[in-house]
Amino acid sequence: GTVYYPFLITASPITNKIYIADHTGPSGRILVFNPDGSVASTTFGSGIANFHSMTALHASPTGTIYFSLGGSNALSALNEDGTFATTTFGQGLFAYDPSDFYISSTTGEFYITDTNNTRIVVLNPDGSASTTYKNEIPGSFASPRGITHDALKNIYVSDINLSDIQK
Repeated sequence: GTVYYPFLITASPITNKIYIADHTGPSGRILVFNPDGSVASTTFGSGIANFHSMTALHASPTGTIYFSLGGSNALSALNEDGTFATTTFGQGLFAYDPSDFYISSTTGEFYITDTNNTRIVVLNPDGSASTTYKNEIPGSFASPRGITHDALKNIYVSDINLSDIQK
């Protein structure tokens, strides 16, 4: 239950469990904590290659935990019961790794920053490509990194090379 290098964190909207990407050792892991702070019985990724290089970790509105591993070029998923979901999203769409993403609570779409391709990719809930935004947005992107949205459905993107936040 000890956390050594907590790097990413998300919470399940279904169970309120907290998931922490702990970049420790050669493989890394995802630790799971109950809402009261006690350790849940599940630890994901111990001994699995590249768990130390997660770039994003988020819970969907349905409780599935999605993450991006270094070198995977896709999003992977864990079910609430700790089993790996069989679906990998976006395989082959990204130059290196999805940098960050969020999942729309209304449509289930994935909004993903693809830093190395300087774009935002939108995937349908089934993982198929929906839309790509590259230079269509005012100011375009140099290195989009973080992405989120507000209650009014505005999308915000941080760009590390432009030192800017775009709406």
